[in-house]
Amino acid sequence: MKSTYDKFLLAVQRIFCCQLHVAFLMVGHDESIQI
Repeated sequence: MKSTYDKFLLAVQRIFCCQLHVAFLMVGHDESIQI
């Protein structure tokens, strides 16, 4: 049961990091356009 919970946390962390990375790229792209 612990291994399943660890896999769940890993999946959530991976998705969160991916979304955060995409948002960071979009913000950086917008800033580069403004400059």
